[in-house]
Amino acid sequence: MNRLLYRAALALCCVAPVALIALQTRQERIKRQYQHDECQKTLRQLDSAKEQRLMDGRTPNGYKPKWGDMQQYIRWEYWPLLCPSGGVYTLGDPGVDPSCSVQGYLTMRGSAMLCYVK
Repeated sequence: MNRLLYRAALALCCVAPVALIALQTRQERIKRQYQHDECQKTLRQLDSAKEQRLMDGRTPNGYKPKWGDMQQYIRWEYWPLLCPSGGVYTLGDPGVDPSCSVQGYLTMRGSAMLCYVK
């Protein structure tokens, strides 16, 4: 009986750390995916706000988008916008996709919007 308990305890001591590491790794992957998705969603909204601002017809030639101009097109609870990964968003010039210092930038290909990481 003691031998059986010893083997069970030994197996538990060997398996538990491996299972814990696997669980932590999975949680980190889920967290990174969530951060990536939220950042990309914000980049898409910024791109849309830039386009709306340009289509308003109130923009002069050589217009450079400013953060204050975007607030009327997008509702966020907190300004300035912060990337969930800790990155900094850059609006970019008209015709240039907004970008994030951590997650990269968006580009359009056909009807799909793809993410490219720097």
